Amino acid sequence: MHGTARPARHRGYGLAATAVLSAYLLLGAVGDLGARSNRAVASASGWTLTVEYPAVAHPGLMSQLRIAVEPPADFSGPLDLAVDRQYVNQFDLALEPLPWAITSDPDTVRLTFVIPLGDILLVSASARLAGDAPETVEGHFAVIVADREVVSLDCRTTVLP
Repeated sequence: MHGTARPARHRGYGLAATAVLSAYLLLGAVGDLGARSNRAVASASGWTLTVEYPAVAHPGLMSQLRIAVEPPADFSGPLDLAVDRQYVNQFDLALEPLPWAITSDPDTVRLTFVIPLGDILLVSASARLAGDAPETVEGHFAVIVADREVVSLDCRTTVLP
């Protein structure tokens, strides 16, 4: 055996590399490395806010953001959906339906919707994560009526390469 046999430690490195690559491929196949969504629900004073948001996202790939606001049965009129500017700035959003008005300050973006008596507001958005997004993007969603926050919740999106 003149130089043809590989030492046992070299075979061990090859097996370890194969095991790591196999585990990575298996995780990808079952979806543990892909985009995932999560749902957060909050209720207060007869209001319910539900946000389905990207819990795990990849830059450049499309995710969905869905928001439902269920007001008390006797409510009709305008309401603001307020979202952290930091969260909004990390996504390229295409909203449906379009808000009646959009206002903002340095910290918050407010989307104004007018809903008829007895209706539930459903907003959906195609959300593409920015390429320079940080590892974690945190957001605060709130429903504001007559300049008073009636219900709110927080969410977190983990960004994978």
